[in-house]
Amino acid sequence: MNKPPIPARTAKFIGVGVLAVSLLAVTTGCSAGDTKEAAPAASTTTAAATPSAQARKPLNTQFVRVIDGDTIEVQPVKAGQQPTGEPNIKVHMLGITAPDASACGGAESIAYLTDLFRPNEPVAVTYEPTLADAVDKDGNTLAYVITGSGVTQDIGLRMVDTGNAAASYPEGKTAPKRFEQYASLGTIAVDQKTGIWASCPAVRG
Repeated sequence: MNKPPIPARTAKFIGVGVLAVSLLAVTTGCSAGDTKEAAPAASTTTAAATPSAQARKPLNTQFVRVIDGDTIEVQPVKAGQQPTGEPNIKVHMLGITAPDASACGGAESIAYLTDLFRPNEPVAVTYEPTLADAVDKDGNTLAYVITGSGVTQDIGLRMVDTGNAAASYPEGKTAPKRFEQYASLGTIAVDQKTGIWASCPAVRG
């Protein structure tokens, strides 16, 4: 049986021309927010805990590696991009979800996200002001990932706009403020068969 394109978590999709991407678990018994199969890990130390939900100011970091199409690892830094000595942080980009590496579009999503970063690129981990909990059940920080100096880039928005991820947030949670924009762009990407939607199925809700 063919695997669904985004099997790891259940999500809600809203906006003009509602888009719902199938998010059924690959294995029986998986539930919303279950851990995804990550890409092979680099030899870096990763924090078991992530910043408190009260830490609302953007966190200055630098890019370490892509874990999958919606999650990256970053290293906290201070002025001049000098490491703070704190453990690395895994950041799940708020408002999006991407296929597992083994699912349809997974490898393409990971490759596209990887191409968006330079080694040690400055990254602002930006929290949702109204989010009650800035950490998901897997211990990943939930935040927007912003790159660039001068002209900034919302990486989650870029992934959805280019058809390499879907707009998503967990059932029962408050929609992130940027979600409606993400969902609108995601609908267009599916309609135009952009990115992974050229070859992977998308289910209308």
